Amino acid sequence: MEMTSVVRVADLVGLGASRADVRRTTAGLQRVAVGVYANTALRSPEEVHLIRTRAQLGRLKDVVASHTSAAVLWELPVPRSRLSTVHVSPTAERLGKPKRGRGYHVHDLHVHEWEAVDIDGMPATSPMRTVVDCARLLDRDFDWAVAAADAALHRGLVMPSDLSRTAAGIHTLRGSARARALPSLCSALAESPGETLLRLRLQRMGLEPVEQYTMAWVEGRPRVDFLVEGCLVIEFDGQGKYELDGKPALAHWQEKLRNDRIVEAGHGMLHVTWEHLWDEGALSRRVHSALRRARAGRLDAGP
Repeated sequence: MEMTSVVRVADLVGLGASRADVRRTTAGLQRVAVGVYANTALRSPEEVHLIRTRAQLGRLKDVVASHTSAAVLWELPVPRSRLSTVHVSPTAERLGKPKRGRGYHVHDLHVHEWEAVDIDGMPATSPMRTVVDCARLLDRDFDWAVAAADAALHRGLVMPSDLSRTAAGIHTLRGSARARALPSLCSALAESPGETLLRLRLQRMGLEPVEQYTMAWVEGRPRVDFLVEGCLVIEFDGQGKYELDGKPALAHWQEKLRNDRIVEAGHGMLHVTWEHLWDEGALSRRVHSALRRARAGRLDAGP
């Protein structure tokens, strides 16, 4: 991600700026760390978090970005509600206890040399350490830790066997039970965080969705996000799904034709959007209602 420049009060003072000069220079800028300001207008929450992370790494000594902050650096999905705090972990050289400050949290578990990498000039934990740390940290948002791990697996940043071995060895740390549970919930087939969150919700409904299934008997051999009980296709619809070479109307039309072919082949179809994910009760009712209709349609079609 492209980063923006920051204004450091210490640099201004070093150049002889007065307090009035500092106030004029930082007017309209957002404070991203102690004594550090930046223009964050028109930037996404993830981009702003990267600016904050760079600022904190510039003032805290012997630390690397970790947990959700490292996930943002790796472009792994993170709940935006968790982006107000920059998370860092100490290297072996850092002395002192864990600490929290305004907008940052220095954790207690040291990062070994082989667990740290450089991303765009910022030190960060490796993908493996990052996804495991996210699993330990994200208690109420644990589904997002699975989404981050799914994305890392899908992109080949971590291997399933390595993740299983690493997670199995975590026992005494806070959140270790979540870390050990992570591999059994992950899938390298998920192509977006929305698909991960939907899969986990379907599984909590007692269903066994088949992911990224190619319907070879349907014209065009469409590949669907989920097939449930062989009769109900469930698609997660993010905005990007309807952007085809900058021609949303064409994307909508092609998606309609694809849906028609699936339905005409005798399958039920249900589309789920981000808004549907947040009310699991309502989502469960929609899914089971659609599943009942799909089962009935299959029976009506006969052998």
